[in-house]
Amino acid sequence: MKKMTEYQIVTILKEAEAGIPVKEFYRKYGMGNSTFYKWRDKYGVMETRKLKQMFAKLSLKSQLQEEIIKKALVPTKERKAWALALLESHPVTITMSCSIVGLSRYAYYYQPKLPDDSVIISVLSAITGKHLRWGFPKCFNRIRKLGYKWNHKRVYRVYCQLKLNLRVKRKQRIPSRNPERLSAPSKQGECWSMDFMSDSSRNQRRFRTFNVIDDFNREALGIDMVVSLPAGRMRRYLDKLAEYHAYPLKIRVDNGSEFTGNTFTNWAKSQVSP
Repeated sequence: MKKMTEYQIVTILKEAEAGIPVKEFYRKYGMGNSTFYKWRDKYGVMETRKLKQMFAKLSLKSQLQEEIIKKALVPTKERKAWALALLESHPVTITMSCSIVGLSRYAYYYQPKLPDDSVIISVLSAITGKHLRWGFPKCFNRIRKLGYKWNHKRVYRVYCQLKLNLRVKRKQRIPSRNPERLSAPSKQGECWSMDFMSDSSRNQRRFRTFNVIDDFNREALGIDMVVSLPAGRMRRYLDKLAEYHAYPLKIRVDNGSEFTGNTFTNWAKSQVSP
């Protein structure tokens, strides 16, 4: 016979008081004669009022446990909320409510001690305010150089709470191409190569140069120097060079945004194609 709870034992004794023969209990619950009389000696000597209170208490506990069992297993925080809800809605003690929801009283009374991250927040805010494009590794290395010994996981948690994460720019996949083998031109004006260079003046002002050379004799056909070089200006400058040297049969460029835009590619198809 498996071990029975107090609620089940009291229920069996109440059935016996109702006049059901004892032999039926032996067959129904698989218990022996000595067990029944041992239960009756233990619980039968109780006063009727106390026994009724105990039965009502066990009945309420069983009913509430059935409601909790229907719910899924949840963390301690939600179990504590269930225990508080039982205290408010039912006449139960803290001990019983914790027993029903499967929570220890230590966990019920426990109050987490949250760490004080105010110093980390101030240090991170100062670093990111001065260096706007620094990511977490650079910020953490600067914190270590300042003499702080915080764990990197704790600093990263605060870093994420402040929403300082920088968006990672993924490298765009370039479609596969079938480039031609580089071949030396056989005559002047057959192929032009062009690219950009960047520099700054004495007053630290940046400018760019657009360089065009003839691949046959490495002659510099022209250099356009300006602060901004959009595709439209490149097209006008190449048309100007073509007035003196004629349009080439082909051009050689890289995959820069100025050369892959529609403005430049449409010009190349209309003027450079043989």
